[in-house]
Amino acid sequence: MWRCVHVLAAIAVVLLEAACAQRPGNVSQISQSYTPPVVMPPTSSYTPITSIVPGPDWRAGGSSTASAEWVHLPSRVREGSVVRAWVILNSDGYTHGVRSARTLTEFDCIRSQRRQLEMSGHTGYNGTGNVLISGPVLDTGYRAQPPDTMGLTTLQAACRR
Repeated sequence: MWRCVHVLAAIAVVLLEAACAQRPGNVSQISQSYTPPVVMPPTSSYTPITSIVPGPDWRAGGSSTASAEWVHLPSRVREGSVVRAWVILNSDGYTHGVRSARTLTEFDCIRSQRRQLEMSGHTGYNGTGNVLISGPVLDTGYRAQPPDTMGLTTLQAACRR
């Protein structure tokens, strides 16, 4: 069981850091035996990742050409300068078969930092499909969100009233 928890934490960190900083993650640390699925290049019927909207109660956060984040407005809880909300990360650069990650995220609106508390990885967009990983995130430390990144844009979307 502990191996699963460690894999969950490693996948969460890789997915979120790669998406938020818009740089490729190092998935080799997760599993040496895993063979990632073949990702086909976009075709004329390709749907941009930013147009895959979870629903009307979700506010667009940051996006890149391969991933987009959405903040669930009804789940937001504000305590001073800290906002806690559910966030969906949809990604075309799937890692270990995960196309979307649903995270309970805490945003420090004053210090421009965030941390993930819980996470689940799904085979479909918007938290649909099979759940491949699920549970608490072991490394719950805050991470600063650099300027001009997807992570900072999502933080701003979550903190906006």
